[in-house]
Amino acid sequence: MLFFADSCFFIGLHYDKDNNHGAAEAIWNHLIQEQMIDGLNSFLVTDYILIEVFQTLQNKIGFKKTKEIHGNLIEGCKLQHITREMIDNAIHQKLLPACNHSTKKPKIGLVDGTSLIVMDQHDIPRIISFDDHFDSIPLIKRIYCVETIPSAH
Repeated sequence: MLFFADSCFFIGLHYDKDNNHGAAEAIWNHLIQEQMIDGLNSFLVTDYILIEVFQTLQNKIGFKKTKEIHGNLIEGCKLQHITREMIDNAIHQKLLPACNHSTKKPKIGLVDGTSLIVMDQHDIPRIISFDDHFDSIPLIKRIYCVETIPSAH
């Protein structure tokens, strides 16, 4: 099974003072114990996600440790490079349709929009994320605790 993970999942997993650290660890441990993943190679991430993770962790735990974590993520995960076409598709297919009618602002940002485009391309209906704005996206199911993980059977 292939999972798409948002930056907040990897940040929570690697920064023990993060508000989502416990949930991230519980999700990771459950996926391993239930043999739903075989380590990081069961995760698809974009280069944008890795940049968000690196920047946040560098500010929280320092450059040296962040560089090591980044190396593990980039070597272990399946990596999708974001192209100009994906950015355009994210803006037109994900951000514009989700604009609030009164504020004229989208409910999600560009990084999240590109994540949704990649998920569409790879037919991945679930995202591991602690950001609840994904709950308003049609056909997307958010994994944010062990109870929201689909059964492997």
